[in-house]
Amino acid sequence: MNKKVPARVDLLQARNADKAVLIVRARAKKVHLVTWDQSTDEIERGSWFNGRIYSERCDLSRDGKHLVYFALGPTKDIFSWTAVCEPPRITALVLWPMNDTWEGGGAFTGKRTLWLDLPNGSPIDNKAKHTPRGDMTKYYSIQYKEHRGGPHPFAKRLEAKGWKLTDYDDGTVGYEKKGTTDKLMLRARDGDPIAKHHSDNPDIELLVKDVLWADWDRSGRLITVKAGIVKRYAKDLSDDFVIDCNTFEPPE
Repeated sequence: MNKKVPARVDLLQARNADKAVLIVRARAKKVHLVTWDQSTDEIERGSWFNGRIYSERCDLSRDGKHLVYFALGPTKDIFSWTAVCEPPRITALVLWPMNDTWEGGGAFTGKRTLWLDLPNGSPIDNKAKHTPRGDMTKYYSIQYKEHRGGPHPFAKRLEAKGWKLTDYDDGTVGYEKKGTTDKLMLRARDGDPIAKHHSDNPDIELLVKDVLWADWDRSGRLITVKAGIVKRYAKDLSDDFVIDCNTFEPPE
């Protein structure tokens, strides 16, 4: 009997609200959006998407109302696209069509600022390629990256969420984010979503060992993601709340 592969779960938290979005890849090309109200622990399951969402290129707005994402379908007329939706629904409010996966996605770099991993929209060739379907300008000022090969959306997202780029004595580069009392380190190359977490607290170090992701919530509680399970710890590091995303199955 084949052993079931755990769901791949990526956690995005709003900076100014107790809201989070889980991007759950339950199976190959089966992605589920789930919202988590971190003040009440209410879970709302939303859309299933047949395709791939590049979660390292996604971000949640500061109030938790909008999700910018990069998706690969393809559909009949679009190969890939960057879009903004209202989670847990994936239906695009605005969509930028694309024809590759070299770029795409974005980050909410301010309360009313959306940065996109797309070349500057002013040149004729790029403007034609990335003409949006829909309008988000009533919500956000849209910024495009200045040139190809610019910063990765993952790096922009970390910085917007309070992670600080840090140079370490061993020559590596990573990010640090301070919780209520302790630091949480994310050892990675600049913009690399494949990373190892560490802490200056040995008790927290044990909890973040081999996790896919770890972060603090707005109340200073540690949250980890590992093997399809999202776990929140109380401030004394006892188990506090668990979401087992391995139980989420796509509709037949």
